[in-house]
Amino acid sequence: MTTDQRDFWNEVWSESVDAHPEPDQLLIEKTQNLKPGKALDIGCGVGGNVVWLASQGWNATGIDFSDAAIKHGRSLAAKMGVEAEFLLADAANDKIHGEYDLITMFYLHLPSDDRARMLAEASKSLAAGGTLLFVGHDESGATPESSEDRVARWTNPQEVAAEIQGLVIEEATVLDENTGGSHGSHMQGGHLHNRATEHDEHQHQAGHTRTTLVRAVKQ
Repeated sequence: MTTDQRDFWNEVWSESVDAHPEPDQLLIEKTQNLKPGKALDIGCGVGGNVVWLASQGWNATGIDFSDAAIKHGRSLAAKMGVEAEFLLADAANDKIHGEYDLITMFYLHLPSDDRARMLAEASKSLAAGGTLLFVGHDESGATPESSEDRVARWTNPQEVAAEIQGLVIEEATVLDENTGGSHGSHMQGGHLHNRATEHDEHQHQAGHTRTTLVRAVKQ
């Protein structure tokens, strides 16, 4: 992560004064049968997923490298009357402290080496019986409007599953966009581009139609 990248996302989230993100529908679907415990959302953005998890009884923590996102997350938790922790951290480089029963990553698009490092750290930080949930733009959803450098950070289920070590892959699939939902995370890593189109991509626009979903558990 560079200072320019942090400044970019701080400006994006600072402009989102009234942001009140709903939880991603895939988060709701994939966690509805899990017993609440400790949860970590990596790249939490303004905290919609974290706040929802807290409202469902999870001891929820969100990390993000944007100061403004963390500020929004804390404000949202207070507004919704839930207890949730929001911490400033760099998903590509920082260590995860403690063990978690659920670790999620929604639309956090890192260069492949950084993503593999993040997944390895997350896998080590899962408690026995814990679930790791990765959701991101799938490379098969690229359209003529999708720039090559963005698509280079998109994923496919086989690639992500291969980067997850020491866990049992229970689900690795591609979903059409209409089976997903809104999300509160954002792209991280790589180079910066036009501010308007970059923000559009965060909002599930700018040429994205398919989603990588990988769910794994530690036995």
